[in-house]
Amino acid sequence: MKVFTGLVIVALSICEALGQTSFSRTGLREYSLQPHVLGSRSYDFEGGAKAQLDTGLGIGLGVAHHWNDHLAFGYDIAIASVDYRATVVPGAGNAGAAFDTSDVMERATLRVNATWHLLAGPSTPFVTANVGVTHLDPDIQAPPAGGCWIYPWWGQFCGAAPPTHGMTRLSYGGGAGWRFDLERNRGSVRLLVSGEAIDWPGPPGQLRNVEFRADFAARF
Repeated sequence: MKVFTGLVIVALSICEALGQTSFSRTGLREYSLQPHVLGSRSYDFEGGAKAQLDTGLGIGLGVAHHWNDHLAFGYDIAIASVDYRATVVPGAGNAGAAFDTSDVMERATLRVNATWHLLAGPSTPFVTANVGVTHLDPDIQAPPAGGCWIYPWWGQFCGAAPPTHGMTRLSYGGGAGWRFDLERNRGSVRLLVSGEAIDWPGPPGQLRNVEFRADFAARF
């Protein structure tokens, strides 16, 4: 949260320093750098397996085309790294005890989005919605012995080594924020809070998380 607060302060300082003038966004294309913070979250998976994700940091790149002063379409790609703690429980035929472990999850998201700006002026609130795919790559330490274990994300897996493959799932979400347009051809700054849901085939059904983001864009 301190990181996001710092980004907000920097963004507002840039806007104040450069000033703003009235202009039309119609037809403009923007390329943005998107540092973001993922909020902490806990999940309960099948069989009693659990995962507690800490606050994570990420970065994204985006492209947006302004259809008119209010409507914009775009796409972006984002990567993030999140520390987590997990509980792995014994599966079928396994008399062992549950054990705790911790590691780092890498995640990447590719999505398309639509944004509606409530005002046509250079300072405006906005709402946005997106849909895409998210790839999760948890890295987990080996279980204490062979047999079947129920892992967070993977479910039951049998063998002497833990599963190592990542997984790609449909994701979608929406958010709201405020946009500050700088002088023409100098870009914009956006501050937003968004939520994302990742479809999951088993419990908990969806993996939800909150994202705090600041977009710094140049436009052409």
